[in-house]
Amino acid sequence: MGDIAPFITVDGLESKRASDVSRADSLTVDNAGAAKLLGISESHLYALKRTARLGPTPIRLGRCCRYRVSELVEWVNAGCPARARWQAMRGGGR
Repeated sequence: MGDIAPFITVDGLESKRASDVSRADSLTVDNAGAAKLLGISESHLYALKRTARLGPTPIRLGRCCRYRVSELVEWVNAGCPARARWQAMRGGGR
């Protein structure tokens, strides 16, 4: 009860500690899932990617493009900086 930790506060998701990821939670999402998580349309997500304003870079699994949910949440909590700034903030990026 006395534990105070940062909580995820993304629209449409229940709040939980960023470090508490259960097996039922998805660790990655596709483009549609990332857009839904961020509360934007898929076309807006593509526009952010194309103009380097989407900080997190996707993980490529063959032809699949996936995003780490934890990184999307961290990016939103950091104020949604552009890709170059986000990568600098994370020490060179992934």
